[in-house]
Amino acid sequence: RVIQSAIGAITGNDDLPIQIIAGDSHVRGFKTLDPRSTVVEAGRFLDTIGFVSFPLPPGTPQRADQVVNATLNNALSTLAPLEAPPIGATTTPEPQGFHHVFLDANKKILQEVLAGNGSALETGRGRALTHFIQGTRLSMGLTNRVGCSGGRYQLDLPVDHPRSLWGLYVNEVIPHALGNNHSRVFIQDTMALKYDLLVGPITVDDAVAVSPVPDEMVRVVAEIKKQHLLILFSMLNVTAANEKKPHLPKYAISPWPHSLYHPNSVEISSRNSKSHSLSSHHHHSYELYVMRRDWPVIERTLMHMANDDSNTFSTWDFKSEPEVVYSHGEQAHPQTSYGVWIDFIQQNWMCVAPKTQLMIFTGTDLLIWF
Repeated sequence: RVIQSAIGAITGNDDLPIQIIAGDSHVRGFKTLDPRSTVVEAGRFLDTIGFVSFPLPPGTPQRADQVVNATLNNALSTLAPLEAPPIGATTTPEPQGFHHVFLDANKKILQEVLAGNGSALETGRGRALTHFIQGTRLSMGLTNRVGCSGGRYQLDLPVDHPRSLWGLYVNEVIPHALGNNHSRVFIQDTMALKYDLLVGPITVDDAVAVSPVPDEMVRVVAEIKKQHLLILFSMLNVTAANEKKPHLPKYAISPWPHSLYHPNSVEISSRNSKSHSLSSHHHHSYELYVMRRDWPVIERTLMHMANDDSNTFSTWDFKSEPEVVYSHGEQAHPQTSYGVWIDFIQQNWMCVAPKTQLMIFTGTDLLIWF
């Protein structure tokens, strides 16, 4: 809205059509600001190719690149009419003259956009690069299968949804990483997870895609009372809203406190009968765990609480140095942001048929693992 108002102030024309192409917030999104203005962003970590178009005034000379754009626009209009987008392409009704299409960044969709001309995407250098990438992934163990998922867990769903990625994380993955010890609590910024967990065989690469930012789990407070923990959680979410993911709090906590956001909800999560909420009476005090990257913000919030005379929280409760948590699977290795997923999937999501083949088609080769 600020940009829209500034353009109107500079041009002196409040009726000027405006197409804002945004970036940097890692979302695939579109919004109509008014009958003449839209904003579009083809983000989400290189999984999206965005195409936007708008008409030129009649009689405007066309350069060669504009002719190419017009040709692509015609192809997209045939492929993806607004009322029936194809698989992998999404569109939204928009003001007269503005059009956009979001394309999944995969070979099949791009071939369809080029009217089935797959040869246009095949080059010698491209094939060499594909082989190099696959060889690198194999040498790093990224294609190793760790388990199988029976459903897709999505990043863009609220925590209490049965297919929420964050719901799975705070109700099952983190409790598993902390030994299912109900006296241990974990808090993390909800920008940490980046991608859906898909249905089917799960490889190391898939786990890294869900949580790709390198980080390690640490214990930061040996004992914190329940009332102080709830104050901390509330302060973290009052002072910093998650504007990029409005369906999520800025910080999530495990175990997930259902009553904190839904006062009338049941105490026990329907996802996992072993889970519990902080409103229950299992413990009066807890150990606090975080990812190391989140600790500076959480530490400042705790310091603010300690300086508040209205509560009894003290900085004496802090660990002098955050204590590293080690992996269940490899005791000598710190528990990492993606390692918690690998450990959980390996021990809880075994494939139904242990000898099922995992096949990946690269475009020229069929790679098979057992």
